[in-house]
Amino acid sequence: MKMPMTEKQLLSRDAKRDIGAELLLSVRQMKAGKGKVIASVQQRPKVLKHVLKNLASV
Repeated sequence: MKMPMTEKQLLSRDAKRDIGAELLLSVRQMKAGKGKVIASVQQRPKVLKHVLKNLASV
């Protein structure tokens, strides 16, 4: 398993990225039907209810 990057490593990596170009490429891929799901979230009703209740009280 890969070790998580340090803050310094993240900043160095992000400084070299062109986020605009990455987003544009992603949109073009999705429009072409080539989009990929790289993460999925499974909702847990009890946890979600608890989070929403706590947010409402803020």
